[in-house]
Amino acid sequence: MKYHQLRCFLAIAQYSSIRAAARSLPLSQPAVTKSLRELEEDLGVPLVVRSVSGIRLTEFGEAFRLRASSLIEDGRRAREELQMIRDGSGTTVSIAVSSTVALTLLPKVLIAFRKAYPRAKLSLWEDVQPSTLNRLRDGTLDLVVSQGVNAPVEPDVSVNSLYTLPSIVGARADHPLARSRSLKNLIGADWLLPSSGHEAHGVGEQIFAANGLPIPMSITSCYSLSVALGIIKRMDYLSVFAEPLAKAEFRHHGLKALPLRESLPPSTVSVLRRRDSRLTMAAGAFLEILERLGRAES
Repeated sequence: MKYHQLRCFLAIAQYSSIRAAARSLPLSQPAVTKSLRELEEDLGVPLVVRSVSGIRLTEFGEAFRLRASSLIEDGRRAREELQMIRDGSGTTVSIAVSSTVALTLLPKVLIAFRKAYPRAKLSLWEDVQPSTLNRLRDGTLDLVVSQGVNAPVEPDVSVNSLYTLPSIVGARADHPLARSRSLKNLIGADWLLPSSGHEAHGVGEQIFAANGLPIPMSITSCYSLSVALGIIKRMDYLSVFAEPLAKAEFRHHGLKALPLRESLPPSTVSVLRRRDSRLTMAAGAFLEILERLGRAES
């Protein structure tokens, strides 16, 4: 199993065509076909099936695609890390973060990381499930920093809690229930509850269960903070936010935190990573800075 064989296989899987794969690499069609044939002989299984409509992956090909992509990405990281050791440049760190983390802790982490690794390249993504987990598995991402996840989500993904954030209930300033002091008065309201993609509603439902109250009947799930802010500042919805986010963003959107008597369960910020992958020096440093500054935030 050789590097050029993996590249040819992944190109074929992407384009479903030998011709398009050859054009993208760029290589001749016979060279791509030969690499694919050698890879299949090495593995002892057929990876693709040819038909009049193009090429599709077999069951073996689908299973191998993720592993092949991971091998390519691990090889790229190894080369980058050696180059960084040699001349201090070339490494790339790819991170997906939740919106709350991006708007609160991330800027501080980036400042500290830039000082430690001024020549490192950063690639930042928004944590949107389930596509984020797929990018983590195929090696596109080094780390995922997610809010509302404190338990394993998949056998091949580890989850480590970093810190917790206090929660508040927020609404537009002129919401009819904006002065409510008890969750009991909010059960019949319309709720727009955040979801990490790992569990529906999460913290939003927990705040009622933790206080011995029934879960509201009118709940809309929302996977995007920007969407949630846009809706809540114009409509009579209530939602749950991390307190640091509310302090940073509410005044820009005409929102306010409700003065509730009840204590609300905090949300957990966790880091997700592949169990079978070793972090590069730069990615490990990014994680160390994140953990250190995260503890200071909680």
